[in-house]
Amino acid sequence: MTERGNTDPRKARLELIRSRLARLQDHIWQTIVDEHGTGIETKRASGGGHEAPVPFCRFTNASQVEIKFFTDAVEDMKFLLGLLDQAFAQIRQKSKTSTDAEENGPNYAAEASMKCDDNAFRVFLAERHPGDHPDMENAKDLAVARLKSALKIKSRKELTRNAEAAARWRDLRAEFELWARR
Repeated sequence: MTERGNTDPRKARLELIRSRLARLQDHIWQTIVDEHGTGIETKRASGGGHEAPVPFCRFTNASQVEIKFFTDAVEDMKFLLGLLDQAFAQIRQKSKTSTDAEENGPNYAAEASMKCDDNAFRVFLAERHPGDHPDMENAKDLAVARLKSALKIKSRKELTRNAEAAARWRDLRAEFELWARR
């Protein structure tokens, strides 16, 4: 439910799918071939066991792939919902980690980005951490490349998310401030 009392239709649909699956997941589904043709039968869960097999459906003119699709639908749905749950958990964890980093400390990535716009900082990097960047012509790109090389990072985001990278940034920033006062 949203604040206005409306239900997100996607969330409602997902809950309906989960509810249907919960009622079917303990059944055993299998393909049968008999004198009546090809079909699917189910053994419904009942008190810790299963009832006798019950014909579920019959196919006429269905390929083996189509039959297998329906026979395995419940197991496939459990698998896909499990992947979806894992993905949601990873998204929540990354979001929490990102939010915690932003709430609990300075945004060094943004600070470093602004420093790379500063001409004095660019000169400092060129003098103290020239590196080998012959293909860089854009001044900011060159400063960013030198910064990453000096701090041993691949992305400036590491400055906010990685304590060791943040410490190296603070040291470099202090070194720059001393350099700038000379």
